[in-house]
Amino acid sequence: MTHDVFICHSSKDKTIADAACATLEQRGVRCWVAPRDVMPGASWAASIVSAIEGSKLMLLIFSENANDSPQIEREIERAVDHRVPIVPFRIADILPTEALEYFISTSHWLDAYSPPIDRHYQTLADKIETILATQTHQAGAPDASPAAPPHHEEPPPPPPPPPVAARGAGPWPLVLAAGAVAVAVLAVGALLAVTLGSRPPPASASAAAAGAAASGATPLVFQSYPINLDPHGDNWIALRSEPDGLGIRLDKLGPRAQFAVVERQGEWSRVQLPDGRAGWVSSHYIGCCRAAAAN
Repeated sequence: MTHDVFICHSSKDKTIADAACATLEQRGVRCWVAPRDVMPGASWAASIVSAIEGSKLMLLIFSENANDSPQIEREIERAVDHRVPIVPFRIADILPTEALEYFISTSHWLDAYSPPIDRHYQTLADKIETILATQTHQAGAPDASPAAPPHHEEPPPPPPPPPVAARGAGPWPLVLAAGAVAVAVLAVGALLAVTLGSRPPPASASAAAAGAAASGATPLVFQSYPINLDPHGDNWIALRSEPDGLGIRLDKLGPRAQFAVVERQGEWSRVQLPDGRAGWVSSHYIGCCRAAAAN
């Protein structure tokens, strides 16, 4: 059975985990929490793995006990591998170990160590409902298809020349003939304008900037690219749906990615990719400006 939230916690923090679970389930959020949802006779490890992979979000009850638990580290790693967003719910004023920090450093923390803790459960439920609603909206949104190019109709043929005037009509035959030639020239010019206008514009130096302009945005920076990547680590940054670490990861941008920066909010920047997709990237990982020859 698919659940909305997998509650990751140390057995020593079971009281907090059960309270958070009860608050979420009162709002209709389906939760998976051990040992309650481990089927009798089933493998504990297999049940944990299956539940994480089948959940939309992981809630981490973070404390000193979680810091000291190898099992917590394995569950967090499994969630990251399957792109399950993680919400750390910190119930103690401490920092994560290096092992945990590697996986959850970009997550949006919710501090719950100041009393009364009951009010923190409601804030937690509000945040999780928002994330789940965003996931549902994005999953149900139709795929954007490129708009068909506008259809250019052929210009109407030039009108037939007037009949030749009879002899003795004076200079009017020459005037009428000159007018017919002018009309024909204008018709040919209109046809060339339509034909040339239907051709695609030449490729710009930055496809990302062209995509931003096509979408109606005004780029702040036309040619940008990822920096500060760790070549010995994952060597990419996440393109997210929202300007925070809890946004859904839409793609991975490697060192060769290029994009246009169209908006900034605090430490986050909204960028436009050459294919028209847009999302949010941490401003700490944005550089400017790469020459077109680097494409």
